[in-house]
Amino acid sequence: PFLPEISRFYEERLVEHSSWIAGAEELLKKLQENNISIGFVTNGFTHLQHGKDKKLGLSKFSKVLIISEEFGIAKPHP
Repeated sequence: PFLPEISRFYEERLVEHSSWIAGAEELLKKLQENNISIGFVTNGFTHLQHGKDKKLGLSKFSKVLIISEEFGIAKPHP
């Protein structure tokens, strides 16, 4: 009976505690400064990945966000 509540709690905390790994944001800024196009490709549930995008501001670096759930194919895929 508690599984949906536990799942919701986990998902909320997963997005809430999302953070940059050391040097990642700085690297993206450098790529952007040098007009190097990038995109993000990720496994996971759409609503969680969009939550992380919003929290971290990924869309300021790229308009391309490919989420496996939206395409029905997980990475890597032959």
